[in-house]
Amino acid sequence: AGQDANFGLLAYDVMVELAIPRNVFAEALDGFADVRGELIVEMFERNGERYIRLGETAKYNCSD
Repeated sequence: AGQDANFGLLAYDVMVELAIPRNVFAEALDGFADVRGELIVEMFERNGERYIRLGETAKYNCSD
């Protein structure tokens, strides 16, 4: 999917839906963006909007 907005979530919408303060949300994204070099969360910008999506290795870092 690369940086196709159809495969991402608007970062702002996620922050609002989870009712997380902006500074806490930004810190959390930074923490998950590169955990042990695995890119669990990928962030990208398209048409002035910021998106997030799960990286390829995220499935190995989540449990049921």
